[in-house]
Amino acid sequence: FNPYYFAYAGLPGPLTIVNGINEQFPASIWGILIGAAIAIILPVVLIQIFGYGEDTAAQAEKEHVQTAQANEETVYAPFSGKVIPLSDVPDEVFSSGAMGQGLAIEPSENKLYAPFDGTVVMVAPTKHAIGLRSASGVELLVHIGLDTVTLDGTPFALKVKEGDTVKKGEVLVEFDKAIIEEKGLSTITPVIITNSHAYQEILIEELEESALGQKLFTVVS
Repeated sequence: FNPYYFAYAGLPGPLTIVNGINEQFPASIWGILIGAAIAIILPVVLIQIFGYGEDTAAQAEKEHVQTAQANEETVYAPFSGKVIPLSDVPDEVFSSGAMGQGLAIEPSENKLYAPFDGTVVMVAPTKHAIGLRSASGVELLVHIGLDTVTLDGTPFALKVKEGDTVKKGEVLVEFDKAIIEEKGLSTITPVIITNSHAYQEILIEELEESALGQKLFTVVS
């Protein structure tokens, strides 16, 4: 349209648009109107196609959640049974928290399962306790029964050895609750994160009963 535009009395504004002229099209206002329409409509179309940038706050929250999830690990119940707060365990070695944070379970079954994917880092010679380390470094002690070291391994059958890689839900130890109880010992089993000090927070689920594979702890780095 090749319009010429004249503005009078200061800057151009909406009321001066009629002053657009062209030698070929004296009423070249159409060219200006089309140009204005393109200037208004094109950005709207482009925004619909490509979208706005994500809201800064929303993006920050999304990144925070992703980071938090990346820095959390879940420890699952190694068997089903009655859950007992660690402070209520009738053995000061565990109830004092000196060994680390955790809880205890009075098992309702005779098998101990891996509570996460990891490595067996310790097996007691008397087979009553096993230590595990997850890929991210969470160190867990499961001590089957109280004072069961005195049984010299009799009611326990190991299914893994030190150095083995295990998957969540894999059987680690089989044991006989009846033999433990016949000897007058408790089957209460502390489940403890022994390197609790290395973590920002250990979130312990509030449970009265645990099912095999149910979440017990969330370990936050």
